[in-house]
Amino acid sequence: KKELSKTNNLLGICYGAIGMPDSALYFYNVSFDYVKILGDSETMSYLFSNIGNVYRKSGNYTKALDLYLKSVKICETIGHRSGLTSSFNNIGLVYDDMGNFDVALDYYKKSLDIATELNDSDGIARAYSNIAIVYNEKGNAEISLEYDLKSLAIDRAMGDKASEAISLVNIGVYFYDKGDMRTAQKYYNDAYDIKIKLNDKKGIANLLCNLSLV
Repeated sequence: KKELSKTNNLLGICYGAIGMPDSALYFYNVSFDYVKILGDSETMSYLFSNIGNVYRKSGNYTKALDLYLKSVKICETIGHRSGLTSSFNNIGLVYDDMGNFDVALDYYKKSLDIATELNDSDGIARAYSNIAIVYNEKGNAEISLEYDLKSLAIDRAMGDKASEAISLVNIGVYFYDKGDMRTAQKYYNDAYDIKIKLNDKKGIANLLCNLSLV
């Protein structure tokens, strides 16, 4: 049953990644049935988050929030701190999507605090990146840049090329908005080189558009 739960969860992730939410939900729910039989609370918390991701991406924020909060409750009950990092981040994403930036920022900072406590570099970088987005949305470009630079430094230290490219683009946009086209071009070019190596065709196309403007 454990292997069946794992397999169905992975299928849910795959279908979610290719934009098939109904299929993703089907496999997540099959996995959830096995997890309930096994009484595996930690995996159950992950499944609540994964199902919540599907609803969030579909725009059903009320349902997504309910599922993320269920994940938080389980993580708090069993002392699963790394799970809380992810769940708080997800809740932040919901409020960010709804335009409630102050609440989103509170949850991102909760996620950051726990990630820092756990020395979770990936969680820290993700929180920095999301906090940067919120500050940018609130019109605080300078603070946003500070967090993007922090995220970039961690991305490079971890060798996370995909995340590094995202940070580079965000920093490039900052300099573009400031009218510093030379610096913007430098960051866009660095991101472009990574996208080429990753064979990220969509990312390459987007960066070519950015580069055409500088």
